Amino acid sequence: MEPGAVQGAEPPYLTVELLDDTVWKGQLVGFDTDPEDDQRGLTLGSPLRRKRPGGPGFEDKDGDGAWAVVILPEPQIKSIQVRYPRPD
Repeated sequence: MEPGAVQGAEPPYLTVELLDDTVWKGQLVGFDTDPEDDQRGLTLGSPLRRKRPGGPGFEDKDGDGAWAVVILPEPQIKSIQVRYPRPD
């Protein structure tokens, strides 16, 4: 499903905490919606940042062009915070 269909024209920005306490931040690029699929996940893209457990802070993962997206498997997700861009 395309994230623009979720709400408004701009995709939301997510903060996703995983079970191992890693935190990812990024713009929602896509997600699986099939309730029968046990391999569902969220796809986050630029600006893409990660904070490892016990780490000093967030690190940019797309700044050098090495990371375009990250796919986070649903079974590993502990919590999700969603921020929708405000229309101008």
